[in-house]
Amino acid sequence: MRLWCLFLIIIFSSIKILAQNVSVPILEREITVSISNEPLEVALSNISREGNFIFSYNPDAINANRRVSISVNQKSVRHTLNVLFNGSVTYKVKGKYIILRRHESGKVQMIEGYVYDSKSGHKLTETTVYDKDLLISAITDKYGYFKLELPVGQPRTALYISKEGYSDTLLTPLPGKANYVNVELSLKTLDVGRLKNSKVADTEVRPAWLPQWLVPSKIKINTRNLTDTVFRNIQISVLPFISTNKLLTGSVINNASINLTAGYVQGVRVFELGGFFNIVGNNAGVCQLAGAGNMVGGSFHGVQAAGFINIAKTMKGVQASGALNIVRKDAGVCQLAGFGNITRGSFHGIQASGAFNITKDIKGCQISGFLNHSQKVNGVQLAGAVNNAEEVLGLQISGFINRAKVVKGLQLSVINIADSCDGLPIGVFSYVKKGYHKLEFSADEVFYTNLAFRTGVKRFHSILMAGIRPDNFGSPLWTYGYGFGTTFGNPDKILFDIDLTNQQVIKGGDYVGNSLYKFYVGLDKKLTPKTFLAFGITYNFFVSDTKSKNFNSHYSGIIPYSLSDQTFSNGQNLKTWPGAKLSLRFL
Repeated sequence: MRLWCLFLIIIFSSIKILAQNVSVPILEREITVSISNEPLEVALSNISREGNFIFSYNPDAINANRRVSISVNQKSVRHTLNVLFNGSVTYKVKGKYIILRRHESGKVQMIEGYVYDSKSGHKLTETTVYDKDLLISAITDKYGYFKLELPVGQPRTALYISKEGYSDTLLTPLPGKANYVNVELSLKTLDVGRLKNSKVADTEVRPAWLPQWLVPSKIKINTRNLTDTVFRNIQISVLPFISTNKLLTGSVINNASINLTAGYVQGVRVFELGGFFNIVGNNAGVCQLAGAGNMVGGSFHGVQAAGFINIAKTMKGVQASGALNIVRKDAGVCQLAGFGNITRGSFHGIQASGAFNITKDIKGCQISGFLNHSQKVNGVQLAGAVNNAEEVLGLQISGFINRAKVVKGLQLSVINIADSCDGLPIGVFSYVKKGYHKLEFSADEVFYTNLAFRTGVKRFHSILMAGIRPDNFGSPLWTYGYGFGTTFGNPDKILFDIDLTNQQVIKGGDYVGNSLYKFYVGLDKKLTPKTFLAFGITYNFFVSDTKSKNFNSHYSGIIPYSLSDQTFSNGQNLKTWPGAKLSLRFL
């Protein structure tokens, strides 16, 4: 009976060890090899046997008869290969094979290695390795390994290695092929007396203030790790993880921040604009505007306005929102919110509520979270959702809709509607009954079947467009986009157009990564009272993803010619060229 138990224990232990070995990636399997002045073929055979995998290589590229010496004890296969080849060979894992190839210089310099605890020797996970100038970063995986790809030819001083609780380390990139490094970090002892004024203390505030689902884990890891602050003039983002600050955005302070939907930075010094959410981990000012909300983990000074919610630790200035303002500590000078204000006569000053404002005549400022209604506005009408007025002589701003009968000022919203406008409506969609609206059919050198609707006023109108390239009706290349335009001149003779548009180029379900930016200058000639012929020249910028399955077969070939053609380290290809557009317009 005891022999059977011993036999079962041995069997199950062997199975467990084998399963653990298989579950570990080939390059991270730890091996022990000692070879002295043996052919490379023998060394590779011993390494593959120890790691339980197979090497594949071309004998013409790898000299298997070259004699080598190597001694490693419980080191990864990746480490062993880097020591053996010293950067002269690249390798790729495919199934149970490691494919060896001769190293060839390219446009990208790869720096890789492991990060260890200097005392215990354990590999450190979630460690940030970054280039401070290029804002390129990498995070060590669960095996302590990192790989950083940097463009060749750009000057750089050093790489930084940071991990929460450890002293920062400066790494000078190794020249030539030998870009494999092992880095040791030492635990640091925090000075409690200085902790209150350091960035480490601020990280205790951030989790309670920031919506965690909006901030990806890699940004959170980098923000925790970096003790140094990076300063940049301006950042532009689509989402927190799609930003010119890249994945270091939680440690960057910008003078200006523009977020098309939502953005996240450590600090803003002057101005921030967000289509949906602005998120700042520390301090912000002087002006912060968002369609839905502003969230500041530290202090804010200046004007903070949002369609739904404002949050700050301390506040000095004006805070206006559609529903809720929250200040944890100190607030001033003016905080505007509530439920409703109704004034049947004239009102002079500031009218603020969280739900609605109704007044007959206002000379001053009318602020609401939901609805503003006024017969006449001689100042500012600001709402989180809807503004409605008979006459606007000043500024009308809302988070969703502005509606006015007569506008002699400025309308700023997602949607602007007016009967007549001697001022300027600015928004995603503006409709002026006695204004400028054209239905346009056009063709250019890329898409020769296009439909667009131009609406607003001549001085500033929005352009909604869609088009198709009917080479293959079964699976065509098509596009949709948005832009802005201005028109001036004599409508009975010649009008001049200037447009700036952005189009998404789509093949099948490939919806992202391919954008066509077009700057257009042209002429508009009336043919009949409701028909116009327009022609102009364009300058085009086409950004496409070389990693897309449709790049070689479709995206790279739709451009008839180009003045410039450049592929960046992130796989994005940029082509520019001059072009032309011919249009028929109606209405």
